[in-house]
Amino acid sequence: MGGVGKTTLAQLVYNDSRVCNYFDTRGWVCVSEDFDVVGLTQKILVSCFKTTVDYTELNELQQELKKILQGKKFLLVLDDVWNEKPSLWEKLKVPLLEAGVGKVIVTTRNECVARIMQTMEPLNLNILPFDKCWMLFEKLALEGLDSSSGHNNLVDIGRRIVEKCKGLPLAVKVIARALSYEDDEDKWTDILESELWESVDANSEIFPALKVSYDCLPIDLKRCFLVSQRHGSIRDKKLSICGCRKVFFGLQEASKQRI
Repeated sequence: MGGVGKTTLAQLVYNDSRVCNYFDTRGWVCVSEDFDVVGLTQKILVSCFKTTVDYTELNELQQELKKILQGKKFLLVLDDVWNEKPSLWEKLKVPLLEAGVGKVIVTTRNECVARIMQTMEPLNLNILPFDKCWMLFEKLALEGLDSSSGHNNLVDIGRRIVEKCKGLPLAVKVIARALSYEDDEDKWTDILESELWESVDANSEIFPALKVSYDCLPIDLKRCFLVSQRHGSIRDKKLSICGCRKVFFGLQEASKQRI
């Protein structure tokens, strides 16, 4: 299930000071649907060692990775894996097994992938109970509002919105952040009553919340998605070209002021 917190949990482990001190090197690679062994090996080299190589053949890349990893304790996170072909995983892990003393964390919403890639029992994350979801929503959407200024009605609306998030922390987070800039009760009600909550996406429980939060964005900020890519970074130059830089950093400053 998407949006339940798999990537967030992996990030907490990855950035933990004890983990940082224990491993000689760490790498994080976002995989998604395209499990290209050559491309992933190149990304592992870049992520773990901040180095690029001119090799395009898998054997050369694997030899280079094996040489650099030799004798090192490494942690590699493969995020959002969808590959269901054991043969591709077997190819990718060859230099990892031969090189050093490493650990690999894989996040996936596909149980078949977990069975293929595991060497230990997978950790299945459950949805959050309502009280935890409400704590998250309240912190992000309501913390900065003055309760004496007629915002009490927003609490009731907010609790009903959280129910629609179905226990998914990502859904709660994106909706709460969208509403953190709004104290207009009518706009909160519009989100609560949006028909998008009833839309069905067989591939994602999180889609309605993401679409609702996207619709809340100002038009200039929506344009930033034209230059973005899944699991990719957006260069500052591209933000400037599409006119999003001022809007994006303006929202950041507004958020800091409220905090």
